[in-house]
Amino acid sequence: MTRKHTLPIVRLVPNLITISALCCGMTSMRYALIERWELAATFLLIAAFLDAIDGGVARMLKATSDFGAQMDSLSDMVCFGVAPAVVLHLWALQDIKRFGWAIALFYTICCALRLARFNTSLMEEKEEDWQKDYFTGIPAPAGAILAMLPLMVSLQFGEEALMVEKSWLLVIYLPLIALLMSSRLPTFSLKGHSLPTRYVLPFMLAAIAFILGLIIETWLVVSIICGLYILSLPLSALHAHRKK
Repeated sequence: MTRKHTLPIVRLVPNLITISALCCGMTSMRYALIERWELAATFLLIAAFLDAIDGGVARMLKATSDFGAQMDSLSDMVCFGVAPAVVLHLWALQDIKRFGWAIALFYTICCALRLARFNTSLMEEKEEDWQKDYFTGIPAPAGAILAMLPLMVSLQFGEEALMVEKSWLLVIYLPLIALLMSSRLPTFSLKGHSLPTRYVLPFMLAAIAFILGLIIETWLVVSIICGLYILSLPLSALHAHRKK
């Protein structure tokens, strides 16, 4: 009598988180179609959060698998490659018709190239020690949030805060973010870093303050974080060059 194959339910949790992120990316596009921009941006942020934790949960539960890795990559393409392009096209780029659609397509293509390169890098030879502290290019979730920055600024301060017409701002800004995603620019990665015990309490307090800020002034806090991340890009390149 053969033994039936079984799978512990707990090993399904990481894939369920990934599927939830995929649902959030699709829901973001749904709300963009009815011009509910705040909800569209919110669901994209939730998708980025879920994407950030699914890998850690998988490693913690010892539930990593090739299937999960492929599922995560496909979810990333929808959430961070397709959804931001669709949302921003409906928000502003459709005002400049076919040219605006070309800008949206360019962003999606660059995100696809970034994810494809990341997937193939997993099968290549072991990376050098200095490379473990960096991503190659802006990660797809960070790129999606940065792409949505003009929309989030307008939600916080109004469209007049953009200072220029939103469609023409995206003509310059969105391709730049897309190129940074598909580039070879080293960007800081926090994966694998540990925290000295004496900094645990300050870190927890800072994390609580950050969460409270997100609840009270979501778009202001996210806009500030995006601004700081953009400022960190030349610093990460310089740091990587010196470390190499």
